[in-house]
Amino acid sequence: MIIVETSIFTRQVRALLSDDEYRQLQTELIIRPEMGAIIKGSGGLRKVRWMLRGRGKRGGMRVIY
Repeated sequence: MIIVETSIFTRQVRALLSDDEYRQLQTELIIRPEMGAIIKGSGGLRKVRWMLRGRGKRGGMRVIY
């Protein structure tokens, strides 16, 4: 899997996740590429929620991939 980031995503992920947390997200997406719900009409894009430290899943970030 090749991970391509938009400039907005890069800025936001740096503000929200440590390097280790981001590496964990990347690893999870590589291991489980079917993770997350397919967004209808997107051509196969998926949306996944990722927990942020101290906020839980509902207060976490959403990643489109």
